[in-house]
Amino acid sequence: MSFILKDGQKVTLALEITDAEGNPAFGEGAPVWESSDPSLVEVVADPDDPTQAVASTVPGPGLGTATVTAIVDADLGEGVVPVTGTLDIDVVAGDAAIVNLVAGTPELR
Repeated sequence: MSFILKDGQKVTLALEITDAEGNPAFGEGAPVWESSDPSLVEVVADPDDPTQAVASTVPGPGLGTATVTAIVDADLGEGVVPVTGTLDIDVVAGDAAIVNLVAGTPELR
């Protein structure tokens, strides 16, 4: 399942980290946020709370799907155990603003 954004929209993303049993868990350090297609969807971590980010569509005619990824270090010790979460974002055209009527070729009756 993907999240749908119209061209020109943005959405706030937040991490929900859980252990294997579904209990709240913690990561170490700031997560790494990435977009599979930064020309379509840009993702920027919140400087005050890096467990949150904003995903924004990039202005222009770009329509399609980008995957936003957050990578968290799940090892609270000295090692690094990366855990990855993803969200597909479908960028669709905005609401209709103009309707053009196009005449076909004249025909004899």
